[in-house]
Amino acid sequence: MAQRPIIPLEYVAEYNLGTNKATGSFTTSQRPDSSGFYTLKEVQKVCPQGYHVPTVNELYSIIPKIDSGGGMTFDNREYRNQKEEVEFGGIKGRFTSDFIAKGNVIYGIRFQDSNNKYRCAYRYHRIGVFGKAGLGDMGACLVIQAKYLGPEYNGDVSRIANEKYWMTDDIVTRIIPANGVSTPGCEGIDLRYGSLITLLGGDLKFYIMHIDGNQMSTSLGYVPEPAGVRLFLDKLPEQPVYGKRPQQKVYTSLKGIKRPILPIEKMAQTNVGKTEKTFAQDNSVDNTGLYLISEKNIQHPAGWHEPTTSEWLGIFPERITWDNEANSYFGSEVIMTNGTQKTYGCEYLHVENATGKYTCYGLKFKDAGNNFLSAYRYDFDKTKPYLKITCRYLGPTFTGTVFDLNRDDNFWEQDDTITVVLPYSGRRNSDRLDRVEQKGEKGHYWLKNPDGMCSYVISFKGMYKTFSEDVYGYALRLFPTGNARPKSGGETKKTATKSTKKSPVRR
Repeated sequence: MAQRPIIPLEYVAEYNLGTNKATGSFTTSQRPDSSGFYTLKEVQKVCPQGYHVPTVNELYSIIPKIDSGGGMTFDNREYRNQKEEVEFGGIKGRFTSDFIAKGNVIYGIRFQDSNNKYRCAYRYHRIGVFGKAGLGDMGACLVIQAKYLGPEYNGDVSRIANEKYWMTDDIVTRIIPANGVSTPGCEGIDLRYGSLITLLGGDLKFYIMHIDGNQMSTSLGYVPEPAGVRLFLDKLPEQPVYGKRPQQKVYTSLKGIKRPILPIEKMAQTNVGKTEKTFAQDNSVDNTGLYLISEKNIQHPAGWHEPTTSEWLGIFPERITWDNEANSYFGSEVIMTNGTQKTYGCEYLHVENATGKYTCYGLKFKDAGNNFLSAYRYDFDKTKPYLKITCRYLGPTFTGTVFDLNRDDNFWEQDDTITVVLPYSGRRNSDRLDRVEQKGEKGHYWLKNPDGMCSYVISFKGMYKTFSEDVYGYALRLFPTGNARPKSGGETKKTATKSTKKSPVRR
């Protein structure tokens, strides 16, 4: 590798400039709040020797500018034969690139031309949650990795568009935090963006990420406010610097440990079916019985009951919808756990994984002892007529936050996970000749509430408790009477056992 040409990413400093504007020294952390905000004049006064503020085309060697002028979306799509004009190490050139986006990762082959001397593989990994000031994730960042390919490479971008390809030690890595922007009207930092200064005749901001578009983009704007600073080397060091991916905590299976019975373990595996006092054979939308308020109380199989709101909230949040401005929520819930009603702290976070796919993460049962502390994952897919819920017990040894649950390793594939599925079975309208409405779009579930008729709605747009009308027939998902796990009829199944090998992921 010592004989290979340069990788443009090697010219990029490993850290932003810090908050001490008097010295202009580099920070040693990738946390967004460790980055300083400078005007162009301020950074020119303190720029360390051997570094410089990059030009626009040097920045394009980090984040590509695609032909459409917009950004590449973190989704499942391809961008082929993109034209690029970049600069690195005093070299200016025009190249073509190809990219494949897969969820939160975009893979690319860049700097291709007639001789492919500088051809490199790139990997862009969007990590964490980008939100408004005070609401974002202090681990939110864009991880950029590059690997030299050269003229001998035989293959296209699809060959490098998998995680196994990147499990080698010859990867150059740079991490760009979502340091945001500092404006007079914004207290602190705005974590919807990552911003850098570049040279184009004045003060400019370079926005790396924007949550609304779920994009990696290269928007430029002439604005006087200060921005973050990522400097470039004037020349490369003699020895290449290979960085590593940011590491995340690794959690292993807790199967077999002594722990309390969790509320999700007591929920029936299927809804009450269409046959009197029996459970449905599966979770297809057509097998669920839909019962009016006058009918539902006589449909309970022996030993099962309709859940109260506090029992239901042991599995669900009271309200989470995607149309909220905030993508995270920290609060409290009154929950029934093993016959005892108690107020617990809770944290929720919802993430758009790709177009039509959302995940909501929950950290539930927080109290002084954290004996019931559990991680929840709610998977929404617009193409599927059900909500999938996965739970893992964490217990008092867990010290993280809900942001730690948004992981790319096998945390959610361990053999100690508990899973339930609730179909969007719709509702029955007795005023319209018992017509079933919203089948495959929404699920309506009865809750026992002393203050009136209450139900819980799940759909692709979110999940929430609401009051109901007696004209509608809803589904029944029951809980067993008593404090033991159910022995039959609704025993919660666990996912298949998978390996617990460590995965080199963020933090």
